[in-house]
Amino acid sequence: MTLEEKVKQIVVDSLHAEASQVTPAASFVNDLGADSLDQAELMMNIEDAFKQYVGDNIPEEDAAKFETVGSVIEFLKSKGVGELDVDRIDQIEKAAGELAECGTRIEALSETK
Repeated sequence: MTLEEKVKQIVVDSLHAEASQVTPAASFVNDLGADSLDQAELMMNIEDAFKQYVGDNIPEEDAAKFETVGSVIEFLKSKGVGELDVDRIDQIEKAAGELAECGTRIEALSETK
């Protein structure tokens, strides 16, 4: 998955936007209909996905510049996120999901004894 695809996925999930509308030039407000709460949720999801690059919080002065999908992509690139990093993030997320599923199964098995 490329950085652009990862950001697009986060935008679609956060704003419940149509994937076809989410392009680098798409404005969060004008094209995707995001309000301030939507934008806050989007920032939290970006922070969660790219925490090792942006820290716990994206500074407000940086977040205020996020008018388009492309502006987020460029910001992440400026923080050192590369294409290989996105693949590694996806692998970590997948492994975490699998571990959580195993934990749920173990709990279910221990409750049946």
